[in-house]
Amino acid sequence: INESGMGVFYTTEGKNAVEEAYTLRKKYNAVLYPDPDIKKFSAIKNHSSVHIIAHHRDSFLIFNNGTVILEEVINYFSKNNSFASFNICDSFDQNNLKEKYYAYNKSIAQQVLKKGVNKVLTHNWELGQNAAIELSKYFYDNKTKLNMRANQPSEYGGYMVWGKLN
Repeated sequence: INESGMGVFYTTEGKNAVEEAYTLRKKYNAVLYPDPDIKKFSAIKNHSSVHIIAHHRDSFLIFNNGTVILEEVINYFSKNNSFASFNICDSFDQNNLKEKYYAYNKSIAQQVLKKGVNKVLTHNWELGQNAAIELSKYFYDNKTKLNMRANQPSEYGGYMVWGKLN
């Protein structure tokens, strides 16, 4: 991550979400966007890395002051973004599991990759906020020594990294 390359779009609803955002600002000089409306997401184009901390339900991202349509947020991503992280729950479309050989995947990761982003970090089920904070402290440094064992296995969030292998 370069000095000013990260943008963090986050909810202020919980203290853990705020702590995660401020950790990223301190470690990586990230630009913070608290409780963004859809217009604020246009700033995605200004960052090589984008980190989103929000609640997720159906086709919406939920922030302290309202909701935004996820598809509209995804439309702001492009090949100019090298990495996107979604610290949200249930980013995989469970309906895809019902088809044996589905050709169109509706998961957030697949949609963002189609926009040209190189790598995407998502979570397949409910995400424990303590696990999210722990991951955000070290993931961007490519450190492998995460203290995830301090959290319950179900809180790890089913972390998945999608994209090109380097």
